[in-house]
Amino acid sequence: MEKAPEYHVPVLGPEVVEHLITDPDGTYVDATLGGGGHAELILEQLGSEGRLIGVDRDPVAIATTSQRLARYGKRFDQRQIPFWQLPDTLGSLGVEGLDGALFDLGVSSRQIDDAARGFSYRQDGPLDMRMGPDASQTAEQVVNQYSERDLTRVFREYGEERASTRIARSIVRGREEEPIRSTQQLVDLVTAQVPERFATKSLARIFQGIRIEVNGELDHLEPTLNGIVDRLVTGGRLAVLTYHSLEDRVVKRVVRGTPQSSLPRDFPVADPNAGKMKELVRRGITASEDEVAVNPRARSAKLRIGVKV
Repeated sequence: MEKAPEYHVPVLGPEVVEHLITDPDGTYVDATLGGGGHAELILEQLGSEGRLIGVDRDPVAIATTSQRLARYGKRFDQRQIPFWQLPDTLGSLGVEGLDGALFDLGVSSRQIDDAARGFSYRQDGPLDMRMGPDASQTAEQVVNQYSERDLTRVFREYGEERASTRIARSIVRGREEEPIRSTQQLVDLVTAQVPERFATKSLARIFQGIRIEVNGELDHLEPTLNGIVDRLVTGGRLAVLTYHSLEDRVVKRVVRGTPQSSLPRDFPVADPNAGKMKELVRRGITASEDEVAVNPRARSAKLRIGVKV
């Protein structure tokens, strides 16, 4: 069994536990198990009647946490599913009310560090970037099959990259000479289009954009969070760790109880999703300098906490 620090250093771990658990004998969900770091901290604080249900779309994560957390027996249950199937899965498990739910929206340390997964621009590997086998396409397919216009959209909308058009054009020209199959090929095409001092940030944005497109991360986020809010008991907590502005905007709406309504502003009936949540810490919680020094990936993390009212 691997030790937690070798697999996954849970970002803002103590803060998550402090704000998430209100009833040690309640029922909680970890919607993004990863290496099981947060799940282990939660289980350590739960009582004998407490229960944690964990899900992840990555079979490697499920296999690891099943061993790592086996000592908790029936208090821990897990399923290999993407998080957006969680509301339906809770129904099949007979869960009527949740005391708390955690979503860690970052890429796990193991996924980033494994060159074969293709998530990192810092090491060469195949262009994959799938978080689980349920993903319908790979990064290689996106890079080689999307039109210049669609690549520009992905880089601009999901990566917020200013040089999206130049980089997309560079990729299209590059793949005309040979297919782009490795992360290093993509890195070379991107860095050729931006000043050296901006290269690292541009690479992070481009890889982020492709990853989001491959895994459909934002497509399901708000509906799933709202589905979990519906299952929270009064006073139940929703804790979400975000790592970039796109997902943080969505999470902020949900934890503040101001969802993006499809109803006209002058519609005479109130939005049924409005007013269900209240944010506990208005601007969210960020990692301390000491934590960032130990775990640099915590630098961009923000923890938002909402309570069901």
